[in-house]
Order: sequence, then C-alpha cells, then structure tokens
Amino acid sequence: MVSRANAQLIDDTAVATLRDMLIPLAAIVTPNRYEAQLLSGLEINTLDDMKAAAERIHQLGAKAVLVKGGGMAGSLRGVDIWFDGQHLETLTTTTVDTTNTHGTGCTLAAAIAANLALSHEQLTLRAPGKGIRYHCPEVCPCHW
Repeated sequence: MVSRANAQLIDDTAVATLRDMLIPLAAIVTPNRYEAQLLSGLEINTLDDMKAAAERIHQLGAKAVLVKGGGMAGSLRGVDIWFDGQHLETLTTTTVDTTNTHGTGCTLAAAIAANLALSHEQLTLRAPGKGIRYHCPEVCPCHW
C-alpha cells in the first residue's frame, strides 16, 4: 500500500476499498508506519503515535493490528506495536546493522500468515515472525 520510504503504491480508491471492505474481514493487519498513518489519519512520529494508530486501525474491524516500526527513526527503529482490542504491547528486538532489509515487513506478515494456518493463537503469532524478520538478514546469504 505504502513503501517504507513513504511512496504510496496504490491509488486512493484502492486504499478506501482496503480500509472499508478488507480490513473489517482481517484476522490481522500489519501496516508499516506510513500505511498506519494513511489508515488511521494520524501522523506517526513517536511510540504513543504508533499505539494510537494501532487502536484506531483496530476500530476499522481487524481482529488484531501490528504496526511495524521499521521505518521509524532512532531508538524506535524496529519497534512494533501489537493491539488486539485487549492487549496493547510494545515488541522490541535487537536490530541488525545491515542494508539488506528490503522485504522484512512482508516476511513478518508471511510468518504470521503461516502461523495462522497452523491455528496458533493470535497473541502468540507476532513472536515467531519478529524473530524471523530480524535474524534472517543477519544469517541469510540471499542479500534481500
């Protein structure tokens, strides 16, 4: 929908369709910072902004929201926010000093989808994906 560099990849009609028709059906939504801004209508610069966006996106109907912080600056880089209507959690991990991070958010979403297919409980979904997302660039020879 929006790249980590803040380039909108689909038009406003498609964004509205996603927001109004698909998100209410979703088990989980995993927007990056800029997608979360677009969906929530909030500017996101702080951890509290990320939390508020997660809560607002949850109100669109998704069962859970994971706002990804890969596009955040400084100490917030890689910090994610999980909200499922009951639990609001800040998820952190060690970041990997590499430029080979293209696609890590998609990898995280794929790991979550795989765990959903295995019928894992939603609250436990974010941990396996978070580990894959941050450790693969460290050990993977594929140079994303």
